[in-house]
Amino acid sequence: KLREIEFSECSKLTEICDDAFSHSSLCAAILPHSLSMIRKRAFSWCRNIGSIEFLSDGLINVEMAFDECRNLSVVSFPNASEIFLESNTFQDSFEIFSLFVIPEAKFQIIESEEPIDFVDFSFFSP
Repeated sequence: KLREIEFSECSKLTEICDDAFSHSSLCAAILPHSLSMIRKRAFSWCRNIGSIEFLSDGLINVEMAFDECRNLSVVSFPNASEIFLESNTFQDSFEIFSLFVIPEAKFQIIESEEPIDFVDFSFFSP
């Protein structure tokens, strides 16, 4: 079973497609610097995933990429200067989680057709 993914520093991956890791047994993911887009439900129903680290400079995320990831508690963007997330990116995923971003990062929630299920983020500097 696939438990963790970590891409090499020279990875050229720019996009993760619809349902790519959906329903997998992932516990953790470290995503490459080259990544700029995550598509619909890419990690949905990964019930064991507890942390995700995005190493890219910026990220655009679309609908429900982490839907039903109920153990997700840490989401980190240590290098991102811009982060755009759909309001339903983490739909039905958790009640409380920590979001790590650099202090100068531009963080924007993009409205989607689905209502947002969470209200507060916790922001921390790395």
